[in-house]
This record gives sequence, structure tokens and C-alpha cells, in this order.
Amino acid sequence: MPGNTVKGGAPGRQAESGKKRVLFIIPSLAGGGAERVFSLLVKHIDRGGFEPSLALLKKEGPFLADLPPDAELIDLKSEKSRYAFWKIVRLVRRKKPDIVCTTLGYLNLITLAAARFFPGGTKLVVRESTHVSESLKLEKYGGLFRRLYRRLYGKADRIICLSESMKQDLLSQFDLPEEKIHVIPNPVEYESVRKKAAEDPTEGPTEEPAGDLSRINRGRTLISIGRLEYEKGHDLLIEALARMDSDLNLILVGSGSRRQRLEALARRKGLADRVIFAGFQQNPFALTRYAGLFVFPSRYEGFGSAIVEALACGLPVVTFTGPTAAREIITPGFNGFLAEKIDPDQLAGAIGSALGHSFDADMIAQDARRRFDVGGIVKKYEDVFDKV
Repeated sequence: MPGNTVKGGAPGRQAESGKKRVLFIIPSLAGGGAERVFSLLVKHIDRGGFEPSLALLKKEGPFLADLPPDAELIDLKSEKSRYAFWKIVRLVRRKKPDIVCTTLGYLNLITLAAARFFPGGTKLVVRESTHVSESLKLEKYGGLFRRLYRRLYGKADRIICLSESMKQDLLSQFDLPEEKIHVIPNPVEYESVRKKAAEDPTEGPTEEPAGDLSRINRGRTLISIGRLEYEKGHDLLIEALARMDSDLNLILVGSGSRRQRLEALARRKGLADRVIFAGFQQNPFALTRYAGLFVFPSRYEGFGSAIVEALACGLPVVTFTGPTAAREIITPGFNGFLAEKIDPDQLAGAIGSALGHSFDADMIAQDARRRFDVGGIVKKYEDVFDKV
């Protein structure tokens, strides 16, 4: 295990240039927060100190287009994390990276279990993407995974989590050593997001039309961007909308397994003509121009990259307080409002407060840039890689 190999790594492991070789591993580059973060890390990590490469269990996803040409891309051709065990071992033994960095729970566990077969001196950094204790409540074998987290996560050389609330979850629920845990929020590629937000949403590639936006009243329209899955809470948002004024509209951007259920819920609530299901959009930021408020209704969330991206567009945000990083991102009255309880009525109340409040879009955007722009966040990862 890495905990047994980190002391006094083999000499000459770094590239002849003196740069540290970092192998990032992730299942794919499908459209999610973890995938976006890894694509940004590979793109922006300092080439003066690091040589990045990226291994995908399956070479697919929209963020492939964002990868720089100088970063090696490796396709492991594995459908699932559990089938990739020996492929990861063989890859690490062949490439001999100084650091292996993985993300997403299943893959982290597989890589930690495989690390006993890695070359001596290989350092392992795992990035956790969610509140583990909350996500395991939905797992069929949650008890088994809880034991695996307790047994394996402590073997990592460093653990990156996205918020202080995530860190406290790992400490209190899984008895992990605090000195190994680093809090690094997700980055936003501020200039890119601002540029994309200025584009026409009717132009460029997309999987499906965004819907009829001609009747949208910006001041009375909400937008939410994210996968249409249970934990993302879009059912709570539709329920909240049903409790509010009839002139409010909602744009839901994203695809997922619960889309039909959400469409049926909107019909049952009499909202079929007020909720626009825009599907997956290659450039979701272009749709922010049609809304005056971003709503992020997740039941639980490691961080919520979509929140910071919305703030970078100058949109105030309404979200639940937890278990999320919301209190670390949102200052009520400055860049949004918080719903204290995961409940449609609470959400409707927070949305109403935000719609009746005056926000400074420029100040919201500049604050997001100062705290979360990609340059500063990538530097935090570099610091971890340098010290591991």
C-alpha cells in the first residue's frame, strides 16, 4: 500500500528534466464536476515543474476537446472501475509516475487497493468528490463500502476534499488522519466561462435544442444546471416552483436518468409550460442570459462547481445549506440566499427572498474570480504534489 512505500522513494524516479510526473486517472471525461476539474488540472498545471498524463477508463466525454496536445492521453478501455484493477497496475508499473492522482469514490478505492502492486516510492493522491457518508446512504452495499473507506482511504498519501464540511465528514465518520487531508475547492475557468456566457445559445454544437426561449422574462426566470439525478434535487425545485407565482419560469439544463420522472412531475403540478427541459448543452453558460437567478437544489454535494460557474456569470445563487459547501461559497444578501432545510417550502422562501433583492452582478463575478479562478486553485494542487 502507498502508506508503506512513501518513505524514501526510489532515486531517479522523476523525469530527467527534474519535473514530477503526475498520472491523473478518471473513469471518463463525461460532463460532470470531477471530469471538468481533471481536464482543467491537466490543462493548467505548471509545465515547468510537472509532466501530466491522463488515463481514462473509457475515452469519451465532451471535455476531451479541452485537453492540451502536450498531455499524453491513455485509454484503458475498461467499462467499469472494478474491471480496471490490473490495467491500472500495469499502467503504473509501465509509466512509473511519481504521483498517481485519482478521483471519484469507486475508482479511488480500486486504485488504493491496487497500490500494493505499484513501484516503490509511488505517491497516491485521491480526490474525494462528495460527502461520503451521505452518498453511502443510497448505496445497496453501503455498510461494505463504509468499511472499505475506513480501511483504504488512510493508505493514501494525501486526500483532497472540496470543502471544510467534507473534511469534517471524513474525519468524524471514517477516522482518517487529519494531516493527510487538504481542502481545495473546485476551480472555475473564469475568462472562458465569461466568454461562453456571451455566446448565442442557438449556435454551436448541442445534443438537443434548448427549447422555446422566446417567451422568457429574464427577471422572472430561474435556471439550474446539473445531472438529472435524485441527489441533485430537481424534484424539490419543481415542487418549490409550484408554490410560487405563476409568472415564474424555470430552465433545467442537463441530462440524466430522472428526466422522464421530472417531466411527469412538472405536468402533474401544472408546470409543463413553465419548465423548459434544455437537455445537455455543450455550452450551458450561454443560457444564463435568460435567467435572473441560479438555483442549485442538491440534497447533498461535495462542492457544486455549477454554483461557482453561475457566480462567475454574475448570477446570484439559491441553494440548500447542507450537507454541501454552500456556507463556504454563499454570503446571503451578497451573492445569493440559503435555504436552511432541505424542503420545497424552504427553497421557495429563499427563491422569493432572492427575487426581491437587488444584487450587484459585477461584484458577484469578481468575488468568484478572486476565490475560485483556475490559476489559484491549480496552484493549491501543485503545492500538494510538491509536498507529498
